[in-house]
Amino acid sequence: MNKNLLRYAFLLFSGVLWSQAQLKGTIIDAISSQPVPEVSIKIQGANSNAKTDALGVFILNNIELYGDQILIVEKNGFVTKRLPVIINDKELLELQIVTLDVDITEEQRQIGLISLSENDLISDDTQESFNTSGLLSAGRDAFLSAAAFDWSATFFRPRGLDNANGKLLINGIEMNKQFNGRPQWGSWGGLNDAQRNREFTQGLKASEYSFGGLAGVTNIIMRASQERKGGRVSYAAASASYQGRIMGSYNSGLSQKGWAYGVLLSRRFGKEGFQDGTLYDANSIYLSVEKKINNNHSLNFSSFYTPNRRGRAS
Repeated sequence: MNKNLLRYAFLLFSGVLWSQAQLKGTIIDAISSQPVPEVSIKIQGANSNAKTDALGVFILNNIELYGDQILIVEKNGFVTKRLPVIINDKELLELQIVTLDVDITEEQRQIGLISLSENDLISDDTQESFNTSGLLSAGRDAFLSAAAFDWSATFFRPRGLDNANGKLLINGIEMNKQFNGRPQWGSWGGLNDAQRNREFTQGLKASEYSFGGLAGVTNIIMRASQERKGGRVSYAAASASYQGRIMGSYNSGLSQKGWAYGVLLSRRFGKEGFQDGTLYDANSIYLSVEKKINNNHSLNFSSFYTPNRRGRAS
């Protein structure tokens, strides 16, 4: 008798579930493609809500509104998404994978992003080259902001830390030189359009790619699937190191078959800079091809060739 009652109760409970509309989906990070847990999911104007689990999966039950609705996907630190959905009674709607973009506005307020000229980054000299992540950690500190932006690291070391105390990575591969531990920005100069995607970790905070250093970790993402689709041609004139720079790039975006590629060509030139004999002759070539196998695996090939010849004033 007890077993029959349990069967009836289970069937009744199952019938109640299937009589309701359900919404199911998966939320991942747009850059890392990793699942995002604790994301709030709700229908605009409805009381029902849900949150994603450790795998980024959510199931929204008890939906009272049907027809054309707006699904709100939000979490602190990410840009809120509003997606149009069509809810039908007694049906399960399975969404495709939904990506969330990191909200960089708050990160910029906390970190205090600054712009550095290529002349500040291209030098291989100990006193004139400093890891970007170390400079970016200046934040709102008045002295360090002036040190990093107004005066640069040419005259002193912010926080007393050498650039060897920070890690610079490209696609997770450490680029600090083995014999002195410092990055040499001139080895990949002229690739500005291909190096816009960067992840910063301040100080000794946890990083997905490295154990880090006192001056932090900077990871430059050079993957074709992470670049915005489209082409770009630019020309820049300068009065410091080179006199002109022309650059052209194109990114295919991720195709339905999981392929993506990106190319970049640039040239920096100058017969003579501000000081006599400081010529500049540099070319840069970049190629990236990526095959996305599934949401967790991909094969990426990125290469660059940046020969340069220039005069320096000691």
